[in-house]
Amino acid sequence: MDKTTIGFSVKQVIETVKKVTGKNIPVTITKRRAGDSAHLVANSKPAQEALGWQLQYADLSTIIRHSWQFRRGGGCVVGWQQEIEPALS
Repeated sequence: MDKTTIGFSVKQVIETVKKVTGKNIPVTITKRRAGDSAHLVANSKPAQEALGWQLQYADLSTIIRHSWQFRRGGGCVVGWQQEIEPALS
């Protein structure tokens, strides 16, 4: 499978974030809502073609670790910090 089309479940992302950050993230599991898609995967090809952007990491742990390191180093988007910070404290 092409590494640009690999998807991750919400559960995989949450569990990986917990593992990488060492933080507990409160989760409420509920039934799927009407209209919720069963499967979504973003396609990075348009960004590759339009911007010359290249995928560097396909491994979820690496992606989250890099994002966490960026956030911990002060390079954080303010809206993300205000929304997510309380859950990670």
